[in-house]
Parts: sequence; structure tokens; C-alpha cells
Amino acid sequence: MTKLIHTAKHILLPKITLFFILSLGFVRFSLAQDSGKLENPIKYKTIGEIMQAGTELIAVIAIPVVGLFIAYSGFLFVTARGNEVQLSKARQTFLWSVVGAVVVFGAYAVAVALNEFAQSLR
Repeated sequence: MTKLIHTAKHILLPKITLFFILSLGFVRFSLAQDSGKLENPIKYKTIGEIMQAGTELIAVIAIPVVGLFIAYSGFLFVTARGNEVQLSKARQTFLWSVVGAVVVFGAYAVAVALNEFAQSLR
């Protein structure tokens, strides 16, 4: 356990810190031509649109992952052949795959609902 903490403290932490410091150098501010005003570099106008786009991206990535885990749980059911321990593992895998899908789609639905609500307040 102490070796793991030592590794995280002395090897991983400096690399992560260096990554974040270097990534700050890539942040840029674009100024509009000759106007001196700060121009929005992203296509989203509100925080709600950014949240909706972020959860949409997560959902697009999570859909295939959930599909793979459901297929894997089906594989576990087939290969269990009546073994109670393996059937229990297959049921747990299927259950948590479905729970993960519900969480992802629920987060997307909440983001869309909050964005729509905020838009209606204007």
C-alpha cells in the first residue's frame, strides 16, 4: 500500500501537474478584428447548451459501452451452464449495465430539461 502511495506521489502527481500546466498554454482567447472585444470561441451561447452537448457526447460514447456490457452479460449467461456462482456474476453484470444505461440517459434527460427550462425563463 505504501509503495502505491509512493508511486502516485512521486511519479504520477508530477506528470499530471505538468500536463495541466502545459495544457494551460493551449488555452487561447480570440479577439474580434479591430474591435478589441472578446469573441466567444465556442458555438454554444449558454451554460445549458454546454451541459446538454457534454451529456450528449457522454451518451454517444456510453451507448456502445452499455451495449458491449449487455452482450458480455449475455455471454456470461450462456457460459454459466447452470453454475450458480457464474449465473450470479452474469446477473450482476446485466443489472449494473442497465443501471449504468439508466444513469447516462437520466443525466442526458436532466440536462435537456434544465436547458429547456432555462430557455423558457428568458
